Amino acid sequence: MDFDRLNFVLSPARSRTVDIAIAASRAGWIGVFNAELDRDPDECSALLARLVRFGGERIGLKLPALDDAWLALLRRAERPIDFVIVNGDDADVEGVAALRALSGKVVVETSAWSDRVADFATVADAFWLKGHEAGGFVGEQTSFMLLRDAARRTQAPLCMRGGINTDSAAAAIVGGAAGVVLDDQLLLLDESPLKADWTGRLKRFSGVETIFCDGGAGARHLRFWSPPGRTDARALAAEIARNGAIEPQHAARLGWGEDAAGPLIPPLGQDGAVAHAWADRYGRTASALRAIEQAILDLPRRAAALNVLGENAPLAQTHRTRFPIVQGPMTHVSDRAPFIRAVAQGGALPMAAVSLMRGEKVKELLAECKALAGDLSWGVGMLGFVPPETLADQRAALIASRPDFAIIAGGRPDQAREMEASGIRTYLHVPSPVLLAQFVEQGSRSFIFEGRECGGHIGPLSSFVLWHVMTEALLAAKLAQEEAAKYQILFAGGVHDAASGAVAAVMAT
Repeated sequence: MDFDRLNFVLSPARSRTVDIAIAASRAGWIGVFNAELDRDPDECSALLARLVRFGGERIGLKLPALDDAWLALLRRAERPIDFVIVNGDDADVEGVAALRALSGKVVVETSAWSDRVADFATVADAFWLKGHEAGGFVGEQTSFMLLRDAARRTQAPLCMRGGINTDSAAAAIVGGAAGVVLDDQLLLLDESPLKADWTGRLKRFSGVETIFCDGGAGARHLRFWSPPGRTDARALAAEIARNGAIEPQHAARLGWGEDAAGPLIPPLGQDGAVAHAWADRYGRTASALRAIEQAILDLPRRAAALNVLGENAPLAQTHRTRFPIVQGPMTHVSDRAPFIRAVAQGGALPMAAVSLMRGEKVKELLAECKALAGDLSWGVGMLGFVPPETLADQRAALIASRPDFAIIAGGRPDQAREMEASGIRTYLHVPSPVLLAQFVEQGSRSFIFEGRECGGHIGPLSSFVLWHVMTEALLAAKLAQEEAAKYQILFAGGVHDAASGAVAAVMAT
């Protein structure tokens, strides 16, 4: 696999250095000067010249706009820029075609695939797909869903930006990507200008701390971070909420440096969750990039050998089902006993949704499910935060019907222990590594890591980010084999067909 073909690294926006981009291009990737939040091309001239002079074989420039001033900057460069990246919302086909005369290749970035974006395929060499979990301007779709949507609708090369780590990079390639884009993941590596100032503040960053500002229907949204001890980010979010839309002056306050008014607000996305771990593990940019390359080579091959989603896989044996697949509880869908039987007969583990049911109604549903399921495994999905009297009714019905499994959304370890004491293996939804550590300490061993692609009650982290940080937390515990065998983990969020199942299997590896 030609790793340097379409793998990119961005310098931190408005940081006034391009050392990370230089290091990446020297390591065989495409190092990109990220000017997406800049407004003055003259201020960027020296930085672009530095990247041209000291960078490796291929370099790039991410433009904030496609206008004469920025095109003039390209013309002044000592040599043609190999890749110029423009935002699809701020460009048209004619402008992109004209840009190609000034650079080697043109890439269009988008956060939502559409017929308008598809028109760029006639003039663009590739697309960056920027997922919801990234920092700065984003759309509604996470990287996982955006990739699957675009891969079905175009044959153009697609590169993923947002939610990328060693696991998801390999998974994205399996899911149809031609490459990946890194930015926030590298903020604390040795070449980063931010390492000294931000290492302490990002040490416990998990991704849930980012602020998401809704730009309104059909508009782009903003994601940024409120560093500990500062109030300006939340003040900006409040201002955007009052305004009802995101204006240029709002985005002008984002960046990793300072302006005349003081420190800028970091445009940090959920990818910052791996920054501290990568600094400890890899140290330098080249080492981190080699780890990504190795994961892309190794994980799909290992996933194929393990065949974790195949018939009679280890989890399927534990569930006594044909496949290691669980049907998540769905109110007004999986509260029908014939549906439960159909899922069980199809080879998966069905979950009857009891939602807010009480009294005889819940007893009747579970009794019918038990009768129709027969010898096949089945379970019940509950909400751990319903009123106590409702929960008591449901627990009594469960203990009477004795399903094989249960899921408690928003549940607690003590609730799971009550179920398991009655012989009902119980899964708990866990939305963050901090909560996972607490649940493990309290004796829980069956978990669902549910990305925000799911319906119902969800956390803020996308599947790509959540699955990685949660499994990393378990691996960091260095469990003995005997203890590790007690754990049962389910991935949820975005898994809907063979290709997305393959993505999840690679991340599970």
